[in-house]
Amino acid sequence: MMCYGSLAHMPPFFTSDDICIGLKKLASRKASDLQCIKVEMLKWTGKEAHAWISDMFNHALQHDMPLEWTTNWIKPLHKGGDIYNVNDY
Repeated sequence: MMCYGSLAHMPPFFTSDDICIGLKKLASRKASDLQCIKVEMLKWTGKEAHAWISDMFNHALQHDMPLEWTTNWIKPLHKGGDIYNVNDY
């Protein structure tokens, strides 16, 4: 068993293959995030982008996750009926 003195010396947690598999599992035709990135945009990327994404995730785990990654917003969509009835969203 290997012992690591700090996270900076740990092997990567995410690989490019992990990113590829994860992207395939994401549902398409959904709303974009706060930066206007849609799932389809990420799914159409290639191996170089998957390597970049895995490096970014591993860097965040080894150092510190950006505060922006912990914040998002939810906008309820009215499906019809009474706008004051929460069950109609």
